[in-house]
Amino acid sequence: MTDETLRTDAARERAILREAARWLAREDVGTVDQEEFDAWLADSRHALAYARVLDAIRWATLAAQELHGQDPSAIERLVESVSKPVSRDRDEV
Repeated sequence: MTDETLRTDAARERAILREAARWLAREDVGTVDQEEFDAWLADSRHALAYARVLDAIRWATLAAQELHGQDPSAIERLVESVSKPVSRDRDEV
């Protein structure tokens, strides 16, 4: 692989992560088009990016809890509210 290919791949990955974060934000405020989201999520790269964004939120929330001594139950509720399980029956596709 060349340096240019690595830069292009890294840029593509960052763009997909940003898109995943936008989907999560839309879902959080209730403006997500579920059919469009499901179609986007069907791509394994997108599903992985979405999972990475959810994981980052979990870790950031736990860090905030540790650093600021927040109520663990409030933190747990926040994490649960943004980490709805993503499951698809692949036979439906």
